[in-house]
Amino acid sequence: GAAKALGAVNAAAPAKEVQRTMAQFMRENEIATMREETLDDMLSDVFDTEDVEAGADTVTQSVLAELGLELDSKLADAPTSRAGPVAAPPAAAAEASDADVDALLASLGEPPSALNA
Repeated sequence: GAAKALGAVNAAAPAKEVQRTMAQFMRENEIATMREETLDDMLSDVFDTEDVEAGADTVTQSVLAELGLELDSKLADAPTSRAGPVAAPPAAAAEASDADVDALLASLGEPPSALNA
């Protein structure tokens, strides 16, 4: 069984030819790897994000300076703390019925005629 199968494979593809094909594959694979590394290096040089960001910051600052906006000095005076969390509405307000809303609207009175138009 297995010996006949191996014999048939060896007869169909001689060992020297298989070695030659494998060596050629290894060379071609190495060339492809070198090309990929070269392309990666070129693209990383072209799209170097640090240089792009620094250039964008410089352009942004010059445009803002031309417009007379001095954000740095104004932001220095801005408060740094945040307001506390927004309180949840009381449970009674969350469960207002349509009748409650209608009563509230009626108590507010008739809106000015300019708003009805």
